[in-house]
Amino acid sequence: GSRSTADFAIEFRTIAAGSGWNDEALMVCFQGGLSEPLQDELATREPAVDLESLIAMTICLDNRLRERRVARRKNSQSQVPVSRTVSPVHSPVSRASLSPEQLHDSPEDMQLGRSRLSRNERERRMKERRCLYCALGKRLPPPSYRRAVMGKIRAPPTNAVLAVPATLSWEGHQHQVQAMIDSGAAGDFLDLSLAKELGIPTQLLPHPQAVTALDGRPLEPGRVTEATQSLHLTIHQHQQEETFYLIDSPEYPVILGHPWLRRHNPRIDWSAGTILSWSPSCHLTCLLQSPSAPSSESQESVDLSRVPSSYHQFKAVFSKSRATSLPPHRPYDCAIDLLPGSCPPRGRIFSLSPPERTAMDAYIKEFLAAGIIRASTSPAGAGFFFEGKKDGGLRPCVDYRGLNKITVRNRYPLPLMTTAFELLQRASIFTKLDLRNAYHLVRIRQGDEWKPSIPPQATMSIWLFGLTNAPAVFQALINDVLRDMLNKFVFVYLDDILIFSRSLEEIEGHTGVPWDHLLGLVLGLEPLALPFPVPTAEAR
Repeated sequence: GSRSTADFAIEFRTIAAGSGWNDEALMVCFQGGLSEPLQDELATREPAVDLESLIAMTICLDNRLRERRVARRKNSQSQVPVSRTVSPVHSPVSRASLSPEQLHDSPEDMQLGRSRLSRNERERRMKERRCLYCALGKRLPPPSYRRAVMGKIRAPPTNAVLAVPATLSWEGHQHQVQAMIDSGAAGDFLDLSLAKELGIPTQLLPHPQAVTALDGRPLEPGRVTEATQSLHLTIHQHQQEETFYLIDSPEYPVILGHPWLRRHNPRIDWSAGTILSWSPSCHLTCLLQSPSAPSSESQESVDLSRVPSSYHQFKAVFSKSRATSLPPHRPYDCAIDLLPGSCPPRGRIFSLSPPERTAMDAYIKEFLAAGIIRASTSPAGAGFFFEGKKDGGLRPCVDYRGLNKITVRNRYPLPLMTTAFELLQRASIFTKLDLRNAYHLVRIRQGDEWKPSIPPQATMSIWLFGLTNAPAVFQALINDVLRDMLNKFVFVYLDDILIFSRSLEEIEGHTGVPWDHLLGLVLGLEPLALPFPVPTAEAR
């Protein structure tokens, strides 16, 4: 059509953000929506490497083609030769001898260099719906058509814009705002007047920035010269540090643009105007637990008597309440995909002694309070019983053998012990980290909770003990968390983490790094089972 590529790109980005397609598919769709001349021009260029470079190249080509069309029109107008006035050649019958009716009905002479029609003559021809050129049979289109063609294009209503509630925090202050998510914006912006009103700290940019639309037109008078200092931005339970450019935007005081969308890659329901989920990296760095977790943790006294003082700064990783609280749904959730045509079986009911029934009631109350289980009417059910511990306690066990037989296997590999021996050849100092309630840190995928039910009817939210895919799922999670240091100075086998170094000074520097990563994922360490730097490591 006649739209510019810049306008088409804005609409395309908006639709593409909610499609979930990869760049290759989006590039094919974008190129198919271009005009034939643009597609011909693109065919003479090197293929773009991604969607953004394709859009930028297409906008530049479209702008250049439009400039050439304007230049050609100007050149053609300037090259039209000036016509000489030729005296009219009249028929033998003089026009002066004709009556007004005959004069109006007769064809007019086609004279070169003739000036415009007089106002009265033009109004007469339009009133009689005659051709303005020859005054004869061709009639003008009805006025209603002209009014339809000249209709105005209105901007979308305000409620069509995606805006989410957000909180800005700085130096002990907070302010609630509506943040607009705009995939066409080239940066993150804050209204200048709002920043001055709230006293938000700002800073001068070393190099003023020009704010332009996608077609190159300036959006701001002059250049952007200021930006905020780092502000804390909270959207629901998603938190981050963000710096905003300051512009005049009173209608939308906070604008989160394309760079923000690329960094956090949220899954957005554009029709409902809501954020459905966040990227895997956000689950490690930006997302928080439920608000109740910090308060319980702050009241909890953590026993650090076995922990050296140099590690007390990581007190939160030893928190029992943090390790046993219900984690959020993440990409690492344990999926229970069943073989085609199968259904979870109904397991046998085991006879429990009075002490075992008391223990079972206590477990159910504790797990219901923690959110690990919830009431259910699932037709499935696995057998539940207890095994004695060495200390005389009771260990709960669930018989998932029937469910495991019909579950599609997760083939994620577990590390080989021979790999560990090769890595540890030159190491002389070791620290072992033992995760507390490790399998409680992974939830069962949403929608699959009914499959591993136990009697009395309760569905599991995070109980992975005994499930066939639990080791593979947990190994994938812990490998991803510690990927930067894995097999360099860290070896991981399920919930056992071994940090190895050649000297005491080196391992003290190494030990703090994985703990920071564990904090980001809300993993908890067991302080009583934590051998700090020792010269030997025990294999088990």
